[in-house]
Amino acid sequence: MLSAPQTLLDWGLTLADADCLEDAVPKTRLVSSEDATVLWGARHQLFKSRSPVTTDSKGVCQGDNTLRASGL
Repeated sequence: MLSAPQTLLDWGLTLADADCLEDAVPKTRLVSSEDATVLWGARHQLFKSRSPVTTDSKGVCQGDNTLRASGL
């Protein structure tokens, strides 16, 4: 598992490389069917939700304001 520093060291990576991967790779864990209920209940804390700031993609794709602003 790339987020487990000791595993990376056991594989022969340097401490600096293991630290770099620990920072860059999201935390992972082995799961089993016994964990299903706990993980399902904690899914909102485990996975980041979408940004609260959204854009109106339909309007952007249609270019509604772009044409009016350019005078075309």
